[in-house]
Amino acid sequence: ATTGSNSALVIGNYPGVEAANLQAGIQFNIHGGSQNRVAQISAVAEASDSNLTSLAFHTDDGNNRTEKMRLDSSGRLLIGTDSGDAFNADSMLRLQRTGDRVFIQIKTDESPAQDSGILFGNTGDDVHHQIIYDASEDMLKIKGQSADTLVLDSSANVGIGAEPSSNSGWNKYLSVKGGS
Repeated sequence: ATTGSNSALVIGNYPGVEAANLQAGIQFNIHGGSQNRVAQISAVAEASDSNLTSLAFHTDDGNNRTEKMRLDSSGRLLIGTDSGDAFNADSMLRLQRTGDRVFIQIKTDESPAQDSGILFGNTGDDVHHQIIYDASEDMLKIKGQSADTLVLDSSANVGIGAEPSSNSGWNKYLSVKGGS
């Protein structure tokens, strides 16, 4: 039992040595007949000469209990890999899959149509640039501070500085508007 205002449940691994990859974790088991389903969340020592610690998530894929996700001491989230090796130090998210392609899927409600996208900015100004799927117009838009910079519609027409034109002729597929 724990008491006091700073109480904690402590799960420890006290091997008496300093080494990387030492783990202490919580294991979840579901027993159902002949099936034993297991998942685990572990604290993992990142190095033998520091107190840097990652949080690792393991799930059972039917044959092995392998690490699927790690939050490291730098705050980086690694999915599909347990290592930041050859990883851009500025990146905070890494998705990796061995032997297959990797996609990120962003979905919203279909009705009413909701936009989805990626927003880029800094702490002083929330959003500087955006990559937006405009669901109501079925267009992919790259936006600057406030205006559409590049627009791709569902017919593969491209607009630079403007939405694609519906005019016929040589400029049907590409519309360009100069800056002010």
